[in-house]
Amino acid sequence: MPTRSQTTRESLSRFREAVEAEYWRRPPFDDYPGGLRQVNTVRIVACQVLERLAYEEQVAVVQDLYALNSLELRHDPFEVFAASDTVGSHLFDLACEVVWQMLVADISIRVEDEIRLALAEA
Repeated sequence: MPTRSQTTRESLSRFREAVEAEYWRRPPFDDYPGGLRQVNTVRIVACQVLERLAYEEQVAVVQDLYALNSLELRHDPFEVFAASDTVGSHLFDLACEVVWQMLVADISIRVEDEIRLALAEA
């Protein structure tokens, strides 16, 4: 596990790249038995990619977030952490929020994510 002096944001960059690749690979929805559908938004994909990372890699992503201390959250923190009930879930939600912010800076991703969200709400 890298120390603070070794943190170079590589883990966060790899996480962001993995989320972006997975996002474009997936269809707007995944169908599940019983007629259930899950919209594949950037945030949902980020959560699922982060869950698949090894614990050590998750910790490295959080260390990179700590090194990125100057980044401001676009959403109200109450919205970002609404479902968080533990320290770990707060960190998890923070990582997904930051990657969402990074990815929607790309207009093509932002437009596609807005379309997917609108479809989910229809």
